[in-house]
Amino acid sequence: MPRLYRRLAWLSLAVLCAGCINGNVRSFVRYDPKADTFWFLDVYSNLHATSKADQDYLASLWKRRESILIKPLSWICLTADGAYELHLFSQEAIERTGKNQYRMIDLGMAAAKEPQIDVRGLDLAAVRVVPGRFFINEYGTLSCYHQMAVPGATVDAVLERIRPVVAGGFVKLADAEIEQARKGAKRATWEETRKAILEKLNESDNPPAHPKTEPKTEPKAEPKTKDDPGVLLPLEEESVRLLKNAVADKSVKLRRAGSVITVVVPVSKNDGAEATATFDLVKNTIAERIKAGKKVEQGLAGFLNAVQVHYAEGGGLEFSADLAKLARISNRGDNPKPDQKKDGYKTTIEAVRVRGIEVKENFSIQSLIDEYAN
Repeated sequence: MPRLYRRLAWLSLAVLCAGCINGNVRSFVRYDPKADTFWFLDVYSNLHATSKADQDYLASLWKRRESILIKPLSWICLTADGAYELHLFSQEAIERTGKNQYRMIDLGMAAAKEPQIDVRGLDLAAVRVVPGRFFINEYGTLSCYHQMAVPGATVDAVLERIRPVVAGGFVKLADAEIEQARKGAKRATWEETRKAILEKLNESDNPPAHPKTEPKTEPKAEPKTKDDPGVLLPLEEESVRLLKNAVADKSVKLRRAGSVITVVVPVSKNDGAEATATFDLVKNTIAERIKAGKKVEQGLAGFLNAVQVHYAEGGGLEFSADLAKLARISNRGDNPKPDQKKDGYKTTIEAVRVRGIEVKENFSIQSLIDEYAN
């Protein structure tokens, strides 16, 4: 069964504040095509909370765990006024307060209670939370894990809700292009754009001929002034007009097929063909570099293989991302080591136990992680 798996990041829960819950978090995702469901797993390790207030807050999170939706879902969040917020790489999570209500919470520290947000039409009750447990990891520090399952129908509802916001982003792009053109900015050609991209990809192939000698200095480019209009994107006026009207025309489409999400961007037929040719050139160049054993930025090849770009017959440039393939770009599941300079890891374990919470010993999370990886 194909699965979606990704190590999103190693993140500190609250590394910049004193008197917080500190630790590392690894996030994994898998897709179950039979059930059309996305599964999310967060593994929190090396937990460190030394003050009574932080220990109490850690215990309160545990008591509320069945209502906490871990941060991978927060990419679907909408604010009260309908704005879209991206929280993938933060210590924020969602506390579900009702079928169509939630509030944001900070996993690193107790804060003032955030306002409740209503999301009518988005059934948060359909999201299934599978709470994990506290355990001691291989480094002897406190860990815990948390899972949730998000039905594909919920993801579809989210895509429909954020479509106008995505369209609004293209309108802002068009406005910026129009303003730059008004100031006299030169429009790049697609050929110039492709040439610049290839030069960037190949720049590591030409090291200095005599690295030990003083390199020849080239005259520095004049810094841009405040009034410098810059360079316009290689888009025809028709494309800029289509982007400008993206909200009014409802021409931006977001759709999902399994683990593949597609966005349709309104552009002219010529720009659609040029953008597709540019993407294909970059993808083929990367493949050739890999075959020749040349340097390629880590993850770039995997990303390009997970994304498809083409101009749709019905109009619009289609960007499709296969989340299952994207997930395989980074698949390390190793646990980060604790900070050796910190004391208090054992104190945190004892504080959790004193509050009546079981901490499992001789427990390995690896078998669960393997479920997400295979």
